[in-house]
Amino acid sequence: MPWCPARKCTKRVPRRVGRAGWIARPDRDTHLSTDYHAAPCKDPKGGKLDLHLDGKRARVTGGTRGIGRAVVEAPADEGCRVSFCARTADAVQTAEMELRQRGRTAFGTPVDVTDDTAVADWAEACAARMGGIDIVNR
Repeated sequence: MPWCPARKCTKRVPRRVGRAGWIARPDRDTHLSTDYHAAPCKDPKGGKLDLHLDGKRARVTGGTRGIGRAVVEAPADEGCRVSFCARTADAVQTAEMELRQRGRTAFGTPVDVTDDTAVADWAEACAARMGGIDIVNR
C-alpha cells in the first residue's frame, strides 16, 4: 500500500484505480478511504501546512462567492497579496472589505470576463498595483 496520496500524513491507504486506469485523486482534506481516516489529514509534525505563499502576488477571477471566494481566501490567509475580480461592483466591495477586516491584503475590481480588453486591462492593473504577478487562477 502506498503512503497517503494527499501527502499530508504518514498513514498508508489503498489505491483505487478508475476504469480509465488512472488513480483517483482525493480532495484536499480527506482520503479515498474513510476506513483509514475519520478526520482530515494533518501535517505529520502536528503543525499547519505552510504553502510558502507569504509575500507572493496572486490574481483570481470570480472571487466574491463560492469556490472563487475560497480560492481568494486560502492564499490570503497564507500571507499572499490577492487581486480578484467579479461581475458586480457591490459583491467586489463587500468581499474586499471583509478580507481587509480580517487583516488580509486584497484588491477587488469589477470586471466582465467575457470582455477580452477589460480582462487585459485588469491584468495590467493588477501587475502594476502589486509589482507583478506570481500566481494566476482563472
